[in-house]
Amino acid sequence: MGQNMNVRLVGAKYLVGFRASILRTLFVPYPYLHVSYPQEISSVELRQTQRVTVRTVCAVKNETLLSAEPIPAMIVDLSIGGALVESPEPLGLIGETVAIVTRLLVAKMEWYVSLPGIIRSVQHLEKASPPLYQYGVEFQAMKPDISLILHGFVHERVAISLTGMA
Repeated sequence: MGQNMNVRLVGAKYLVGFRASILRTLFVPYPYLHVSYPQEISSVELRQTQRVTVRTVCAVKNETLLSAEPIPAMIVDLSIGGALVESPEPLGLIGETVAIVTRLLVAKMEWYVSLPGIIRSVQHLEKASPPLYQYGVEFQAMKPDISLILHGFVHERVAISLTGMA
């Protein structure tokens, strides 16, 4: 009793966070807690595909070109629906299918995932040093376990940015 806790709740459209202390623990008719009324509540409306800035290394394989080798790249931002990827080399053309392989840290556990997608936009950033290609990739037909990991990653990152707690 009296122990402080950080509460994070994810609803259909909102992420809510607040600090509270445990007032009472009950086990009948099922385990639950009574917590103090929070002094401050933070909430954020989630977009259909909430984006988080990540800057994480990945490898991109163009699945349309069966002979293509994976190309090192960087995921700039990530959402449940897609990613913005930068690479010094061309990765493909609009409409081509790719697989983005990367490592995601969720709940302090490492997950290596392959995220299938379709290139929806391409920009050549010639003024960048070195020049870069920037790709908007929309995710497609993801396996349920990979989808769950991706949802956990994005929601955890949003919660951390909302509450400042890691």
